[in-house]
Amino acid sequence: MSWAGASDGTTVSVSAEGWNVVVDSEPGPLVQAVPVAALAAAAIGMAELFRIVFADILGARGRRKPQPGAINLITSGESGGHLPSPAGPIAIGRVHLAGAGAIGQACAAALAVSGVTGTLVAVDPEAVELSNLQRYVLTTDQSVGEPKTAILRKALVRCGLDVEEVATAWGADDRSGPTADVVLVALDTPGDRIAVQAGLPRLVSNAWTQPADLGCSRHERFGVDPCLACLYWPTRPRPNRHELIAAALGEHELRVLTHIVTGLPVDVPLPEGIIPTVRDIPAPSEASQWSHRSLLDDVADAAGLDAAARGRWHGCTIDQLYREGICGGALVTTTLRGVPQEVVVPVAHQSALAGVLLAAQLLVAVDPQLAALRPEATEVRYDVLQGLPQVLARPRKITKGCLCQDRDFQIVFGAYESDNS
Repeated sequence: MSWAGASDGTTVSVSAEGWNVVVDSEPGPLVQAVPVAALAAAAIGMAELFRIVFADILGARGRRKPQPGAINLITSGESGGHLPSPAGPIAIGRVHLAGAGAIGQACAAALAVSGVTGTLVAVDPEAVELSNLQRYVLTTDQSVGEPKTAILRKALVRCGLDVEEVATAWGADDRSGPTADVVLVALDTPGDRIAVQAGLPRLVSNAWTQPADLGCSRHERFGVDPCLACLYWPTRPRPNRHELIAAALGEHELRVLTHIVTGLPVDVPLPEGIIPTVRDIPAPSEASQWSHRSLLDDVADAAGLDAAARGRWHGCTIDQLYREGICGGALVTTTLRGVPQEVVVPVAHQSALAGVLLAAQLLVAVDPQLAALRPEATEVRYDVLQGLPQVLARPRKITKGCLCQDRDFQIVFGAYESDNS
């Protein structure tokens, strides 16, 4: 991108040079950008534009003046100089992508334009929903209802990357789980990520979004460095799924638990006598109304939805209502309070940047010359509402009690390494 001077914060300048992303600074001598740097520059440029448009709402985090800086995708520092770019196709071998949602699609798109060869095993049991479209870079209006794995296969058909579809949850098919050697993780929940690590892949790269920032991490020395599970290993009691959904929807947890156990659609009142007796969850006084009025009616009233708007949820399970209504943002309004932070929907450029960084992690990891230039810290974070400069590389410690410190896991992993060496 060409550079133009910015006298105030309403003009954003972004460029890519080699592995560097440059913001609000005049670029140096022309250096061909690697594709992932160009994509990262575009996402960061959108983040800065977002900070301008919503400056008044963001307060101190809004952009009101230039914020010059640079990021190197290999060193995670401000600049890595002119580090070597790949010469010719990049062979990645057989790589599993766990999760083909917003982050997974951006990762696959970045790999496709980077000239990689090999096989990408896309693992995801879900189909595209309407609420996904604003964050999924490979979808169109016609993609609704199509398996997410099929979206990846069609989008990458003309590049050197073969896509193998596994339209099941991770570990539910013999093509995922413990058989995976290299895994790119773009999943939604801590439990799902821990399950990936429990399969003991040799190399794991992970990316995520959250309200404060986005990030990626690498896990290549099981039992020595923090593993993927270390990032999500529970250190205190956490809510069960029915408690999490109940808090997000503003409903009683016994009502939610009944829908989960029975699988009854949310637009159907609970039949009399079906509500279970749970020792630790006493039924509230209003429980008798659950057999006359559906959960959907109560949630829709709280969200201010008219009859036509609530019609889209007819026949849906409570998991679908939670996933699309809360995680997808369709029901998150000012009238629904207490939405857990982990289900807040990220902005589109946040997910895209996380996916691009995930792809960059793989490209660097498969090149020994570039891998040697990475920082010792195995985690990188970027706040899309802060601007540059930022400290990207973050040190992590092994979490006490994590599975990577279990002797049985270490023995099995050592056997895997010996068999593949």
